[in-house]
Amino acid sequence: PSSPTQPLTPHSTPLSFYPHTTMTLKKVRAFLEACKREFDAPSTDLGACVLVFGNESTDLDSIVCAVLVAEALRTLHGVPAIPVLNTVRPETLRMRGEVTCCLGEDVHTALPTLADVLLRTATLSTVQAFLVDHNELSLLWPPEFARRARVVGIIDHHHDEGRFHDTCRYGRVIRECGSCTSLVVQQVFAHPATHHLQRDFFLIGLYPIIFDTKHFRFRAIDRDFHATRTLLGLIAEEDEDRVRDSTAHIWQQLCDAELDELRFPLHDLLHKDYKQYALHDLPPAVRARHHVAPGAPYILGMATIRSPFEGHLAASGLPYPALLQHTLLPFFRAQRLHGLILIFSYQDHRSRAFEQEFLLLLPNINVHHLLAYFSLAGMLFQTPRALLANLSLSAVGMDAWVDVSGGASADIDIGACAGAGPSADIGACAGACTSTDIGAGAGAGACTNANADACST
Repeated sequence: PSSPTQPLTPHSTPLSFYPHTTMTLKKVRAFLEACKREFDAPSTDLGACVLVFGNESTDLDSIVCAVLVAEALRTLHGVPAIPVLNTVRPETLRMRGEVTCCLGEDVHTALPTLADVLLRTATLSTVQAFLVDHNELSLLWPPEFARRARVVGIIDHHHDEGRFHDTCRYGRVIRECGSCTSLVVQQVFAHPATHHLQRDFFLIGLYPIIFDTKHFRFRAIDRDFHATRTLLGLIAEEDEDRVRDSTAHIWQQLCDAELDELRFPLHDLLHKDYKQYALHDLPPAVRARHHVAPGAPYILGMATIRSPFEGHLAASGLPYPALLQHTLLPFFRAQRLHGLILIFSYQDHRSRAFEQEFLLLLPNINVHHLLAYFSLAGMLFQTPRALLANLSLSAVGMDAWVDVSGGASADIDIGACAGAGPSADIGACAGACTSTDIGAGAGAGACTNANADACST
């Protein structure tokens, strides 16, 4: 009774998957198509449905989390739940080889998208939303729609923004793990009625867990191994090597499905895995520096690209300043950002090592000075809110020849300093700081060395 009532027709496109999971993928495709028909049917009361949204990057982890949660809500709670692609640019999924490999080349039409939801729910006063792989309303949602959204559940593995405690009647779970799907699997299979679930349906969860953790070699923790053992029916004592061996065929499929992103223009890839964050409670000095109106947030964009920056630079045929001027800055301005972080995360084909590069477009502070005082890689593994909190909610800057917001600073001045700050000045210092001053300056003298507490000399 909790499943879609329309007949389920398996996906007709041949699936070139390992035989063990072929039936799983056919069942998942059938479920997606049935949910789409239910969403499109004029007779469906969408106000009574729970719409399950992954985050706005619409990656494999988000999509599979939404699918599994929707199936669990239907089977375990009898709730008419529908997974949604949380994007108005579903065509970008064609640039995700891991998604099209797992869910089909036409996955962008197999599920309702954010654009569909905005159209079909325009007359509803309330929309029930279950958030997976994020715990804050997307900044890409129109404000009018965000006001009507009532969050009824959350499962996420990112920083807890502390909201929606009173409205999540289907649970609010935010815990660390490499893949959000691991957390979904853990929560679903902790339910006392899991014998009603189609366990082979949930095997689809192996794909994002393996992909996001690079086959358990990147950010994987015990929760990811536990979820994989649960899906495979392995006992808890099975060691990590056995888990890797049991999933090696899936990792190979995902590697084989990887698309050469250098085939796509960098401008298109900026939209592929993109998120925006709103940072509030800015100090007055930071607001003035970045021209942020009183009460308005600092808007930070973050895009992940799974290929090396140098490859895109070579493919464009442009020198770096021209690529910045003609590709990156138009995107920066179109999104109305105060700052943008690009993360180039990829596997080096020669060394087979996983590499990460960072390109920062965050005006008003010289990036070379920043790198001298901070461990950049360490910061970027934090959430953007925590990242900029550690920088006193200020921003990193571009080289002096780049003009984004009317000027560039030659030095770091993070926070408010009443004195002269010819070099790094982090925090508030009442005196002149000629070197790094971290903390609050209590004295009026010069700080000639790094001082992590109060500036007293």
